[in-house]
Amino acid sequence: GVDNLMVDFSFNNSFNASDGYCRFSTPGGNRTVYYRTDGVYGDPLEWWGASPTPRLINRVPNVRLWLDPVAVGERKGVGEAKVSADQTPVEIQGVIVSAAFDGFFYVQSPDRSSGIRVHRAGHGLSAGQVVNLSGTVKTNAHGERYIEAAGVTVQQSAAVAPVAMNQRTVGGGAVGSPPAGQAGVTGGTGLNNVGLLVRVTGKVTAISPDRSWVTIWDGSAVQDAGGNPGIRCSTPGMLPAGVRAGDMLSVAGPVSIVKVGSSVFPQILARSSADITLR
Repeated sequence: GVDNLMVDFSFNNSFNASDGYCRFSTPGGNRTVYYRTDGVYGDPLEWWGASPTPRLINRVPNVRLWLDPVAVGERKGVGEAKVSADQTPVEIQGVIVSAAFDGFFYVQSPDRSSGIRVHRAGHGLSAGQVVNLSGTVKTNAHGERYIEAAGVTVQQSAAVAPVAMNQRTVGGGAVGSPPAGQAGVTGGTGLNNVGLLVRVTGKVTAISPDRSWVTIWDGSAVQDAGGNPGIRCSTPGMLPAGVRAGDMLSVAGPVSIVKVGSSVFPQILARSSADITLR
């Protein structure tokens, strides 16, 4: 015949009693292979090949099967995923992990044209791994698009390097039509680069008391969420002890955003102390 369907029913109990019963039909010809035993051969899910030797009969169990609709992700690039509506299932292949943090990471296209945040607990990934992933597009409270990953597979490794960027262009303008798109930063122009691995350089204008962030400024007309000139860089436990206001600093990391009121500010997420260079 054609369009055949094979269904495997297995049952393994911790005790034995009377045999079970099942209604069946005999449509003609041998249609079923089966075997029953009181645990002599262990778990049926571990049976393999012809051990134990199955029995062939012409009876077919009377069952009714139905399929629930399942959303299948459309294969997209990073840029396409960023302009998809929330809850859109997507599949992305051959992207490079640019940064890995606890519970989330960033990936970008090999040509460095676009990047996006990905959430997955216990992902175990590191920068430089090439991955395929599937999941659902979402937007966080700050307006940053991300993928809630359902599956991630590592394919190989590749070099990943930040793009040196003038602070005026970090974040950029909106792409797509948010919420079906990535919001830009307040006053931002040019190509949207939220999610992309970049490097910025500038003079230190502010440091948080716990040194979890530092703001650096290259003279561009930008400011952080606290009104300090420059772009804030997240550096928890990474900032060299000797760094102080007025020093020249270079910081690499993916571009994230922070929304305060109705304003959106860019933020660089340093990956490690190796991303911070005192010049």
